[in-house]
Amino acid sequence: MKAASSELNKVKAVVDDQLSKNNNEISLLKQKVDKINEQLDQHPVNFNEIVKQQASESLEAVNDNIQVVQTTIQETRAQAAEQRGKENRRNNIILYKVAESDVARAEDRNKADVTFCLKSQMQTGIA
Repeated sequence: MKAASSELNKVKAVVDDQLSKNNNEISLLKQKVDKINEQLDQHPVNFNEIVKQQASESLEAVNDNIQVVQTTIQETRAQAAEQRGKENRRNNIILYKVAESDVARAEDRNKADVTFCLKSQMQTGIA
């Protein structure tokens, strides 16, 4: 019986030791939970701020996309203007040693250029 009593006391000591360790761990966990709760109380989760932040990030992404589209549109416009300019100059004739007209209006200068060309054709016999 003494052996059983001695064995029982050893088991009891082990159980008491384990209970003591468990109580210490529970106390530490309680302290940690209290600390987290205190932090949450100081900085409550504000869903308005979260939504505001997400909306702001989305708007920034949309703004970046808009800027890319605007850049693409500007490049396309420049290419189209260049193509129109090439098409407008396709039938141009370059005349060398032609006297400049002193008239102010472009229309009058064009008439003077045509008159000069027609006179040149008559003088050279090209018709």
